[in-house]
Amino acid sequence: MRKTNSSTTNKQTGSTAKKPKSTKTGQRRGLLRTLTDTVFAAFSTISVVLLWLCAVSVYISPERLLIASVLGLAFPIALAGTLCIGVLSIIFAPRVCWIAFIGLATTFGSIRSYCPINTFKEAHTPSKEALRIMNYNTNNLSAITEEEEKRKFLMYLLDVAPDIIVFQEGNPKLEQWASLNERFERRFPHHATIDSTTNLQIWSRFDILRHETVTQDGQNAAVAFWLKNPHTTGEMIVINTHLKTNFLSKSNRESYKKIVEDSRQLQTPEEEAYRQGREIIGKVANSAATRAKMADDMADFIRRQPSGTPVIACGDFNDTPISYAIQRLKRLPMNDAFRMVGNGPAWSFTQDAIFVRIDHQFFTNHLQPLQANIDRTATWSDHYPLIVTYEWSEQPSE
Repeated sequence: MRKTNSSTTNKQTGSTAKKPKSTKTGQRRGLLRTLTDTVFAAFSTISVVLLWLCAVSVYISPERLLIASVLGLAFPIALAGTLCIGVLSIIFAPRVCWIAFIGLATTFGSIRSYCPINTFKEAHTPSKEALRIMNYNTNNLSAITEEEEKRKFLMYLLDVAPDIIVFQEGNPKLEQWASLNERFERRFPHHATIDSTTNLQIWSRFDILRHETVTQDGQNAAVAFWLKNPHTTGEMIVINTHLKTNFLSKSNRESYKKIVEDSRQLQTPEEEAYRQGREIIGKVANSAATRAKMADDMADFIRRQPSGTPVIACGDFNDTPISYAIQRLKRLPMNDAFRMVGNGPAWSFTQDAIFVRIDHQFFTNHLQPLQANIDRTATWSDHYPLIVTYEWSEQPSE
C-alpha cells in the first residue's frame, strides 16, 4: 500500500510540477498579446483622431484658423497611415482592428472626394445635346515655340471637341495662333481674355453675352461669363477660376522635392531645413486664407443668381478636394463633377514631387455629368486639363 501510495504521489507530484511551467508560458503569451493590443490600439486611435481632424478641417476657414489648411493637406498622409495600421492590426492585433476601420468608415465621404471610385457606374453615350467643358491651366503655353507645335496644340483641342474651353494662365497670343487652323476658328467663334488677371480666357461655341469679375486678389481671380444657353432660350454662367497660388519659390519646391525623394540630398544644416519648412508651411497657410475669402465671394455670387440659371465653376482652385475652398462651394450646394463620375486621385499637378488634384469643375442641378477625366497626354504645361461631359437634367442631381 505504501509503495502504491508513493507511486501515486510521485505521479501526482510529477503532474503538478509541469503545471506551473505551462501557466507561466500562458501568462507570458497573454501579457504579450495585451501589450500588442495596447500598442496597436494607441497608434490606431492617434491615426483615426488625426484623420478626423483632417476631415473636419474643411469646415473651418483658414482665415480664422491657419492650421486648418495644413490639416487638409495632411489628409492623404493620415489616410495612408490609418489604412496601414488597420491592415497590420488584422495580422498582429485583430481584437483592436475595429478602431482603424471605424475611422475609415466615418470618413468615407472625404475619402470618396479625394479618391472617387465610379468604375461600376453604367456608361452612357453622350447625346447630341451633351455639353463638354475643358478647364486647363496652360502655364502661358511657354513650352510651345515652334509653329508646328502650335498647330499640334490646336489639333489636340479639336480632337477633344469641347464646347467651351476655359484657360488659366492662357497665352495672350492664342488668338493669333487660331488663324493657323480654320477648323479651330469655326469651332470656337466666340472668345475673350481678361487682361487684368492671369490671362483668364474663354473659347466658346456659344455667344458670350457679358462678363463680371467675381473676386480678385492680385492677378488671381474668378470671372463669370454669361453665355447663351444652348439648351433653352435663356443664359448660363461659366465661372473661370484661378484662386490664389501658394507662391512657393523655386528653392522652396526644390527643398520639398528633395525631402520627399531622399532627405539625404539635403545639404543644409538642421536649423536651415527647419526654417525652410516653416517658410513653406507659412506660405501655404496664408495663401489658403486668401483662397478661403475668394471662395466665400464666389459662393455669395452663385447664391445670388436666379434659380433657373445653370452655373458651372471650373478652373485651377489651387486647393485639394479636402479643403475649405472646395467644401464652401459644395455646401451651396454645388456638385463636384469628378467626385460623381471620375476615378482615382487623378492628380492634375505633378511637378516637384507635388501630387495633387487642384483643377476642378462644380455645377448646379441643371446638369448631370457623364464623364470626367484628367488628360495626362496633354504635356504642354505643369497642369493637366480636366474634361467633363454633361447632359442637361430635368431632375436635381444627387
